[in-house]
Amino acid sequence: MRLILTAPEPMALWWGPHCRQVWNDGFADHLAAAGVAMDLGSRAAEAWSTCWPMFQQALDRAADAWGPQLALTLPPSFSRALTQVTIRPVEDDLGQIAGFVIRLQPMDRNGLSSDDPVTLPIDRRIDDRSALTLLHDLHLRLREAKDVNEAMSEVLYLATSFADTDRGGVHLVDADDRWISLVALHGFTDESDYTRTYCEHDLRIPSPVLDRLRTKRQRVVLTDVARSNLPEVVRTMMQDAGVAAMVSIPLIGPERHFLGVLTVHFREARSLDSFTLRLLDLLGWMAGEFVHIRQVLQRIENQHRDDQRLRRLSQQWRGMADPLAIQQHTIRKLVKWLDVERCGFIYFNASKNTLEIEAINPDHPSEVRRLAIPASHCPNGLLDPIRKGQTIALDDCGTNPARDYLGSIGIGALCAVPLLSRDRVVGCLFIGTGSKRHWSCAEVKFLEEVGDRCKLAVARARAEATLQETSDRFRRTTELLPSLLWHADSDGINFVDNRQWERLTGQSYYDGQNGGWIRYVHPDDRHIELDIVKRADDFHAPVERQIRYRMRDGSYRWFLARSVPARDKDGQVTGWYGSATDIHELRTLKDRQGFLLAELQHRVRNLLTVTRSVFERTIDSGYDIDDINDHFRGRLDALARTHAGISHHPEQLVDLQNLVREELLSVGVSDGPSVRIEGPDVGMPLDIAENLALTFHELTVNAIKFGALKVKSGKLAITWQVDADHRGGKKLLLSWTESGIPAIDLRPSRYGFGRELIEEALPYRLRADTELLFERGGVRCTIAVPLSPVDDDAVRYGQGGWS
Repeated sequence: MRLILTAPEPMALWWGPHCRQVWNDGFADHLAAAGVAMDLGSRAAEAWSTCWPMFQQALDRAADAWGPQLALTLPPSFSRALTQVTIRPVEDDLGQIAGFVIRLQPMDRNGLSSDDPVTLPIDRRIDDRSALTLLHDLHLRLREAKDVNEAMSEVLYLATSFADTDRGGVHLVDADDRWISLVALHGFTDESDYTRTYCEHDLRIPSPVLDRLRTKRQRVVLTDVARSNLPEVVRTMMQDAGVAAMVSIPLIGPERHFLGVLTVHFREARSLDSFTLRLLDLLGWMAGEFVHIRQVLQRIENQHRDDQRLRRLSQQWRGMADPLAIQQHTIRKLVKWLDVERCGFIYFNASKNTLEIEAINPDHPSEVRRLAIPASHCPNGLLDPIRKGQTIALDDCGTNPARDYLGSIGIGALCAVPLLSRDRVVGCLFIGTGSKRHWSCAEVKFLEEVGDRCKLAVARARAEATLQETSDRFRRTTELLPSLLWHADSDGINFVDNRQWERLTGQSYYDGQNGGWIRYVHPDDRHIELDIVKRADDFHAPVERQIRYRMRDGSYRWFLARSVPARDKDGQVTGWYGSATDIHELRTLKDRQGFLLAELQHRVRNLLTVTRSVFERTIDSGYDIDDINDHFRGRLDALARTHAGISHHPEQLVDLQNLVREELLSVGVSDGPSVRIEGPDVGMPLDIAENLALTFHELTVNAIKFGALKVKSGKLAITWQVDADHRGGKKLLLSWTESGIPAIDLRPSRYGFGRELIEEALPYRLRADTELLFERGGVRCTIAVPLSPVDDDAVRYGQGGWS
């Protein structure tokens, strides 16, 4: 307490479970300058309620790391100047955290600490509220906002306030990443040339500023438009609009996806300080997060709406038998749902070389016009993509080579999807408007789905008139199927197949008759086939079995065979129908899956046994419950890191160097002047890695509490090498050496889990030679362990712990 009160720098002490506050004069001066009223002994959570969640996170980090943690940067609303807050935990007599020391350190305008506070201009305050509070309030409002344009208007208002200007705009990219459109505007009129020019932009057209924002995901700052390297036309237009300087902030979503641009404009040449730029960056991040969430929700809503529409259409089609009525009903729905002026079906008549058009009259939706025009009247540029099975989407028909033809029929934007029948393009479904329009991918996909389903519905309606064609198509389809299809007589002796039997087995049709096909069934499976034929009267449902057939190369492959008896009106078997599908790869994968499952169960049992043993030994250590929790969690984390590391090695081995580094990094220690890690690449089996991971964990915890990682003068060297053992195998020689410790107990009074693990468990479980010495300069541990796998008979776990 005396240290806090006499310190020359602003400091405070938060003590006890409720963080009661006590501070010195320097700290009080900061509070008074900011107009913050607090009482000695008050709770910190109540006094700092505006930014307490950030303080709470910093307290938790400081408690976990047991070291000073940078909490946050306070804006001028909370102190004399932009200020950093550092938090350091304080221990009581029992070594537990009883409070925290709070230290204020002023910063300059660039975010660097400074002994002399730099007071920011008064315009940094907006309506007497800090920028932090304003951003927090905006974030809460964005979480509840539904309308994107209104939300972006709020973001833009706060951005212009931070930048001390009255002009700005927000552009957002559409869901297809094709167009960027203006959604919020301040300081410009909607009729101005500048607004009309930048109301929307095709992202496929190069733009210097926009391309930099999209590719580098970095802000663009133009302090003086007149001296910038922008194209002359753009520079002149901006100057005519009164834009002398500008700052553009990219709106970035997850995985750094470009979602839009936040721009503030200035009437005079101007440069912004880093504080304001960071505020604008934060606004861009918040806006990008909001836009991404709204886009995802909108995409889900649109998909749900389209699915409902498709289901409704399918249900309505089922009650229609006339193909023309089905198409007419579809046209009406599309005109209403997609808000278009033209919609219709076009079919290609190859024999007459004409296009048969069934289109809806936009003035009289109940009327349908049926036209037939020569195909030569339509430009090939429109028909060729459709004939190739490609969808065409023209946002502006004025830029298409067929613009004269499309303009003559009053179409300014066109989208057409092909209609397929038996993998052949028979026509298309089209929609169009009289003016330009951006067709979204969702609209195109929906139109494609409607076209596919409508064509099926029309085909169903025409099925009664084309029964013979359907029968021929079915026969050709069965010949193309990779599965075996056949029908046989009642005795199963003679059969007719779909020609796949000869292709797979090499047996001709005639050789397979009179029971000759049975020779190509595996000898162990033949009795199954013969028994099914003999017991035909017992089967009234399809019979399924897995059997092996001999292929052309003499190998056998597994097939899933299904057969069902055909019966006459008296119930007598008159023949058999069957199919067989190749499942050889599936069967092989299933066997492989069983092997992997057994291996996984084996590893899980071993891991559970190790975990139970470690837990029992931790419980037996005699610590209180908090220490038991810390020790067990650390040991369990060491095992978890070992099992996570094995998944990254192609041979299912654990890399020794990664094992050592991850254990040290878990406590915040890495390579440096005081830590040296050396050794060749070594891959260890899982059983060796588990034991060494626990060993490294115990040595690391001991070094942090009592050894080289506790004092500044301490040094730690972890080295290893691989030598040959007496049996011709490989042996790992590992050394853990601590030095530079002023004083150490050469004879520790306690025999804990770590010593037992090193001196007893490793020799017993891994046939290792170990030595653990407590020397004057620090702990020295050497381990020599064979790298060959340990026999299962040599691995035994006692019921009470490591044995």
